[in-house]
Amino acid sequence: MAFRLRTVVTPLPFIVVAALGIRLAFAWDYQAHTPHRGLAAVPFLFESGNIAYSLARGHGFGSPLRIDTGPTAWMTPLYPLLLSGIMRVFGIYTFQSWVAAVSMNICFSSLACVPLYFAGKRVGGSGLAAGAAWLWAIFPNAILLSFQSLWDTSLSALLGATALWATLQLADSKRRRDWIAYGFLWGGILMANAAVLSLLPPLLGWAVYRNWKSGLPYVRN
Repeated sequence: MAFRLRTVVTPLPFIVVAALGIRLAFAWDYQAHTPHRGLAAVPFLFESGNIAYSLARGHGFGSPLRIDTGPTAWMTPLYPLLLSGIMRVFGIYTFQSWVAAVSMNICFSSLACVPLYFAGKRVGGSGLAAGAAWLWAIFPNAILLSFQSLWDTSLSALLGATALWATLQLADSKRRRDWIAYGFLWGGILMANAAVLSLLPPLLGWAVYRNWKSGLPYVRN
């Protein structure tokens, strides 16, 4: 019986679906007890939402404090660009835009289970992989931040976990294309959240050291 239960709850697709279901259930309960007129505006009235508003109105990447202050370098561009695209499709300050933005965050948060699973599997096998993914799936902050705020938190979690997984993969590779792809990955990550840059020196340093210690020959492709 225990073996049968383990075979059901440890596959990665089941964990991702469970994480998605948990977040959708909490988001549904949240919107059911919160005025929709408030959800249509208040979550967008922060820096990321204000920049997205400016972009959606055709005023460019600027005005992070709601007042028209012109161009800004207040934050990285990726998440405000995603929000502005949602505003253009579903309307500015509408409940539909909130639903779309929250759905996007929930997908990012749920998909973070994937790189966590494979990173855990690389380090300690399938048991550790499933444990790591399940911990993220039921982690309260990961659940609540996906719908209570329209920040890049869920996207950053996905990209940070992907960077960890990619580093573990890269450590045993001497293919030039793999290292170039790793650089492009980090370029995309830094367009989402510059704070994640703090992870680059230890991760890259470990990958270089591990690669050097392996003694494998370099290949060009």
